[in-house]
Amino acid sequence: MRAARPSVAILPVLGAATFIGVWNLSFLSPILPAIAADTGVSVTAAGQLVTVSELFTLLGLILLGPLSDRHGRKRMLMLGLAAMALSSVGSAAAPSYSVLIGMRVISGIADALVLPSALSATTDYFVGKEREVALNVL
Repeated sequence: MRAARPSVAILPVLGAATFIGVWNLSFLSPILPAIAADTGVSVTAAGQLVTVSELFTLLGLILLGPLSDRHGRKRMLMLGLAAMALSSVGSAAAPSYSVLIGMRVISGIADALVLPSALSATTDYFVGKEREVALNVL
C-alpha cells in the first residue's frame, strides 16, 4: 500500500536498477577490441555482442514487459537483476565467443525485465507532480 506522502528513499534503488540496466546495454562498446583479442574474433564480430544483447532486450520488452503487471514489480526487478549478475559472471568466465554470445542473450532478456519494472514501480509509487519528477530523475 502506498504511503500518504511517498518517500524519496525508493528513488536511489530504482535509479540504480535503471542505471545498471542501461549501462549493461552499452558498457561493452569501448572494450570491443580487447574482447576481440581475447576471443580470437574480429572487432566487427565482437560488436555483434552489443547487437545481440540489444535485439534480445527489444524482443524481451515486447514479450516480457507485461510480466511485472502480472507477477509484481519487485519480483521481476529482482529476477532481472539476478539474471544480469549471473550473465555477467558467466561472461567473465566464458571459454569461447559462442558462450559469450549466449551470456549476452541472457543479459538482454534481463534488461527487458529490469527497465520496465523499475519505471512501472516509479509510476505506481508516486502520483502527480512527484511522479513527473521521479521519472525525470530516473
